Amino acid sequence: VDNLLEASELIATNGNYDTNDLVCFVSPKDKRSIMNYLHDKGAQYNQLGEDIARNGAIAKVAGITLIESNSVTTSFALVLKPKVCATYKELVSLRSTTINDPYKSLKIRVVEEGVVELTDPLAICLIKGTQSASA
Repeated sequence: VDNLLEASELIATNGNYDTNDLVCFVSPKDKRSIMNYLHDKGAQYNQLGEDIARNGAIAKVAGITLIESNSVTTSFALVLKPKVCATYKELVSLRSTTINDPYKSLKIRVVEEGVVELTDPLAICLIKGTQSASA
């Protein structure tokens, strides 16, 4: 929790951003550790059950929404200010095609390609060593 508060402080002081809607991406292993920690401390689970199915949100701790992501490696967490820190640049627009195999199947293929461009590095904080204290 202290790491989340420190990340929030850094984003607020260095980037001069409001920290009411910060998001933290964590690995599946860190999600398990966080949920066990909250349960052991007797904290009540937030009402994010619907959000888990929709966008991976697992909890809200210290005012920061935690989201589980397989893109984050174990022992790291990424805290950021959404819609400020980066922008998405589309390289290939959304396209789809169908492949019909009569009497067997219909395949639908969809593609969209793009990259995320970092626009404000002061709106992001990387937390290292999230698993170092646990075995």
